[in-house]
Amino acid sequence: ILLANKDGEIDFDGKTYITIKTYRFDEIARNFGWLPVHLKKTLNLNGMLYRNSSRYDYHRRKNESRVICIDKELLQGEINDAEI
Repeated sequence: ILLANKDGEIDFDGKTYITIKTYRFDEIARNFGWLPVHLKKTLNLNGMLYRNSSRYDYHRRKNESRVICIDKELLQGEINDAEI
């Protein structure tokens, strides 16, 4: 679901991350029965988030929307493991 709803992709430190606007991520989480903060914590504990300091989201400049950045390779790995 997260891959299908990505807004874009960005590269940091040799890794590719999908981006989902924070408000959209929260909608997706709620639609699937998650509290958004719990899903963010779960992704973070699994090393899947790129984020600013103590926040679960990321932005480069003040005038940009905050986004959730999820490691694409790890996310696809979770999908592949679930399909086995």
